[in-house]
Amino acid sequence: MCVLSRADFSRKWRLVFFAPSRSGYITEFCLRPFKQAGVHSASLIPNPTTEAEPNPDKMQAIYWIVVLVLGLLLIIHSLGFLRSVQYAYWNTYNSDRYDISQNVSASIISAITGQHLVMYYWCGKSSRMFEFQHYLSMKSAIRVLHPDVIFFLYEEYPSVDQHLMYNTWLEELRQSFPFIYVEKLKNGGACERTISYRIEAITAELTKRGGFFVHENTILTPAVSEIRNKQRVKALNRTNGYGFLMIQKGLEFGEGDQETIDCEDSSSMTSYSNIYCVNIARYIHPKDIWESEKSFGELARWAAYGETSIQRPEPDYRELVPNIAHYVWIGKGRMDYAFYLSVLSVIYVAKVDMVFIHGHRPTGYYWFKIKNDRKIYIIHRYPTVYVFGQSVSGASHRSDIWRLDFMNKYGGLYLDTDVIFVRPLSLNIRAYEAVMSYDYTTGRGGSPYPDIVQSGVMLGKRGGKFWIELMKTMRTYRDDLWTWNICHVPYKVKERHPKTILIHNQLQVNCPDGKCHPTWWPNYKNRSVHHLSTNSIPDWRNDAYGYHFAGDEFPPELRDERKALRSKTMFGEMARFVLQEAGLLKQLIF
Repeated sequence: MCVLSRADFSRKWRLVFFAPSRSGYITEFCLRPFKQAGVHSASLIPNPTTEAEPNPDKMQAIYWIVVLVLGLLLIIHSLGFLRSVQYAYWNTYNSDRYDISQNVSASIISAITGQHLVMYYWCGKSSRMFEFQHYLSMKSAIRVLHPDVIFFLYEEYPSVDQHLMYNTWLEELRQSFPFIYVEKLKNGGACERTISYRIEAITAELTKRGGFFVHENTILTPAVSEIRNKQRVKALNRTNGYGFLMIQKGLEFGEGDQETIDCEDSSSMTSYSNIYCVNIARYIHPKDIWESEKSFGELARWAAYGETSIQRPEPDYRELVPNIAHYVWIGKGRMDYAFYLSVLSVIYVAKVDMVFIHGHRPTGYYWFKIKNDRKIYIIHRYPTVYVFGQSVSGASHRSDIWRLDFMNKYGGLYLDTDVIFVRPLSLNIRAYEAVMSYDYTTGRGGSPYPDIVQSGVMLGKRGGKFWIELMKTMRTYRDDLWTWNICHVPYKVKERHPKTILIHNQLQVNCPDGKCHPTWWPNYKNRSVHHLSTNSIPDWRNDAYGYHFAGDEFPPELRDERKALRSKTMFGEMARFVLQEAGLLKQLIF
């Protein structure tokens, strides 16, 4: 017999049953706690000191009712479990004839059960380069087919410009996709003889292995996933070999149903939603597809970047570029007149809040004139000797690394000491994460680069993705090429991450040797096209933010204050405008 004490009433009650047995009421069965208000379990349990013992027949009836209810619940639960086991078994048994699961998309099933081998044949001599259109082809195959392996079979391995290292697309694919196998063809293989012979040889090889052959100038569209389980699909142009071929593994030569389709041409396609492949018959660069509104541009962006949207950076006004300026001054040299004007221009024209000169303190007459300005700060820096374990020599290379480090850690405006600003920075341009401009040249003659950036002026927010990606490239820092690390490589980063930086050609105009080359002007890469031979800069105050006077022959107006005051040239006007904004012009004239 169980008797509840008074203390038990302060806890949640249990319903206690006593099962009759030969030894009395000794068996307890506890059910879930009572939560209803007003129910007292004590009323269900007799106290032998105050009440008579309960009726055994009544307690036995209650006992068997509870047992019956629990038994029914157990049976119902068991039936549900058996039904789930039967359902799972039925789906497994019939997986080859029925839909495995409505939650598994057809594209995933197709990717698992379709062909997993892709072959590329690279025919040609060693001077042939693996270019961006070839990169698009292989990237599309990776995105659509998710292959187990890509065989890159070559007659001669693609060459890379060892000096400027632009067409590194194949090597980047080999670094990003783990299953690209390269193999040299024996005695030319399928690259020998005519196009028709090549197609027959490729067909024979693909029959043995099963899978896809894709021409290097052909982009596969997402619709290919719909046909990858067919026995044979032929989309080859017998004139030039462009297109693709698919054969199921295990089929004998000529065996199986064959479906023949045609690839569209990139110059004439109007949509890619109902086609399987597109042939590219021309040389293209990433800049050709970033903002193209044509169907091919959309398809190429999907292949290159995994998204079809326009690849254009967007401003974010929640956080603006810090209103500060950075210079690098290494070697304790004398501040010349151009440097003096540059500092005055960022303080009184660009209207920055603070100017940091990193490295050493300048000396000389012009530094003496400006050193007490409360906005100027000297930041002593330990000279950079190594970057990612590689030796760095020369002040120009150290400046390259420092300016990038400043953009990444602090943000703001970086400018060379020979840049003069003639306009304040707008809120709109300060809303972008990174801003640079193109240079008017691409380097040495025959450069494969379509453009390079001019790093004499850099604007950005700290920790921007572009600065982070650019810093990563310093692992391949080169000490032998002046423009490589900070002009050529930033352009390659722009190609691979086009949304991370705005190219604003009015940020600066490069004026080497006194000839300004605005990159918004047609044919700006022609050295004979400049502000003296064209009307490209009709209003220098509003046409650009800054003017960069790089080069060996510096304009005389920017070397000597007396010449700047007397000159009637555009450069003399700029110098006097800066002095006027700084409140110094009147006292110099009088």
